[in-house]
Amino acid sequence: VSYHLQPSVGTWMMAKPQAIKALPTPAAAAPAQDFRKKASDGASAKPVFAMTPSVGTWVSRPQPLLRPQTASMTCLKGLRRPAAMAVQERTEVERVLTQALLEMGGKLEGDYFPLQGSTSFFLRPGGMTQAEKLTMQSSRLLFEAPPGSDANGRGIFCSASKTVAVQVNTQDAHARFIVFKEGEQAQRELRLLEGAVKQALQQQG
Repeated sequence: VSYHLQPSVGTWMMAKPQAIKALPTPAAAAPAQDFRKKASDGASAKPVFAMTPSVGTWVSRPQPLLRPQTASMTCLKGLRRPAAMAVQERTEVERVLTQALLEMGGKLEGDYFPLQGSTSFFLRPGGMTQAEKLTMQSSRLLFEAPPGSDANGRGIFCSASKTVAVQVNTQDAHARFIVFKEGEQAQRELRLLEGAVKQALQQQG
């Protein structure tokens, strides 16, 4: 039996090939457009587009930090200066001052944050949290216990607006008043804060 190569079934069913038309010759690429404005004399060229500040640069002007205005009340009646106090005396100063500070209302209303590690303020055993510490540090309100001492009896009262604060039992004062204002407004705020604390202390007797 002889065998011969025959077209397959697929080739019987395929359409007859059409003549391939020649593709048109591609047009030459257009020269790059020159986005420059020619001077009247043709001697120089200036760009049409100029670099201008973005919207962000218009609204993101840095705000200067206000310098805190402070006044210290060094000693409460009947108690020694801070450098000579024992821990029991410091905790008594803290008790008296926090009671007065937490009774203030209006724009002076706020909260008390014992230093980290303090166990003397029963409402916050262990002191302020790490997040609160970082906030106080960035606001320039944080202070540390002096060498040879501890955090007990020390802390920071801060108004809800973060513009008025009182540091309790720093190295040189029983209470240190802080106001983040400037000029006459700072002096008015200081007088208001000192007056409110003294009035609350007098009511305690």
